[in-house]
Amino acid sequence: MHGRFRNPQRADYPACKESDPQLPIRPACGRPPSPQSGEAVSLPAPHPAGLRPATFPAKRGSYFSRRYAAERGSRCKFGTLASTLPGRVLKTMENRKQAILRAVVNEFTTSAVPVGSQALQSRYFVNLSSATIRSELAELADLGYLAQPHTSAGRVPTDSGYRYFVDFLMDLEKIPEHVGSFIDHELRQAPADVQGMVEKVAMTLAAVTQNASVASAPQGSQARIKHLDLVSLEPSEVLLILLLEGNLLRQQVVMVTQEATQAELTKLTGKLNSTLSGRGSEDARRYYDTATLGLEKELLGRVVTVLDLYEQGSESLVVHDGVRNLLRQPEFAESSRLHQVLEVLEETRYLTVLLRQLIGESDLQIVIGSENASSQLQGCAVVLTTYGPSNRLKGVLGVIGPTRMAYSQTVARLQAVARSASERMAEQ
Repeated sequence: MHGRFRNPQRADYPACKESDPQLPIRPACGRPPSPQSGEAVSLPAPHPAGLRPATFPAKRGSYFSRRYAAERGSRCKFGTLASTLPGRVLKTMENRKQAILRAVVNEFTTSAVPVGSQALQSRYFVNLSSATIRSELAELADLGYLAQPHTSAGRVPTDSGYRYFVDFLMDLEKIPEHVGSFIDHELRQAPADVQGMVEKVAMTLAAVTQNASVASAPQGSQARIKHLDLVSLEPSEVLLILLLEGNLLRQQVVMVTQEATQAELTKLTGKLNSTLSGRGSEDARRYYDTATLGLEKELLGRVVTVLDLYEQGSESLVVHDGVRNLLRQPEFAESSRLHQVLEVLEETRYLTVLLRQLIGESDLQIVIGSENASSQLQGCAVVLTTYGPSNRLKGVLGVIGPTRMAYSQTVARLQAVARSASERMAEQ
């Protein structure tokens, strides 16, 4: 894995003191205390004996806490980021508890092993005693942010702990140059047709996040005709080729009652393109209603049918990739857990509805564990965003993995893939 989020040796935890419970780090919501530009905060490096803590420029709040500063609810300009649990209350938390929760999440994400006070003290909090850290861990457990698998074990984040981390403590990973280059290269090689593009997007996302990915083809509330062609196969058989906005191609063989030559079809093609290009289903239907009986009306009726099917979502394309990545995660060591996820991924029609319900009207959605309405996904985290060639044509792109997910890395790379795919589709 790449990026500092995956590195358990991260040196971005304040140098805690026993007598200083209020540390100079980000508050639960909004901006932290504002240091002077370039001011450095003392932060402990990994703890090889004899080395002093390193210093880094002071940060100005996490990725999501900056966006909660403007509005204290669960909405921000990137959409709904809050859980789907009703009545969730945003709670403030002491800075030292924030730092310890952040360390537990990062450590557990990397190791998949419950985190104890000694590991935290030696790696992150050299100026705190193990007893003080144990006390803070116990209080975080009482608040519902941590759990203890058994009495002698360390602590692991709960769904609420991950939620607090994502909402207030997470900084997005800076995409490594080689990862960004890989994304751009893969999507430049994607086929021009919609299915090929969606499959390539899903494959690329699974590769860079090392989780399962899912992608639905961009769709709009109203289909618009970009171009159509009519090709004579037999005197009474016509191939209708319909290109919709977003380069969605539909082809159908139409049996017509009035025989036609290719010359006649070519003339009719020009007439229909001049009339319907850039138009939606309502315009096509009005044109059909006023057309006289004959070949033109027959073909217009089939065009209207194709547009209706598209808008009703009956031709939704959803693909998934990277299920093999889940096999490497200890959470999916039991085959029953993996089968539950596969049940959702293989039910294309159900998955289409589920993705649109989860993303709603937002551009980014993170659903963690028990927040999932689907029982099969309640042991998973689902991170979703939208993509497409225009604001009216949007598909859903997402990552499915364990709740012990590298959220900082996953969100950043998901958005990078969505951005690159949108640009590629807009060029076509």
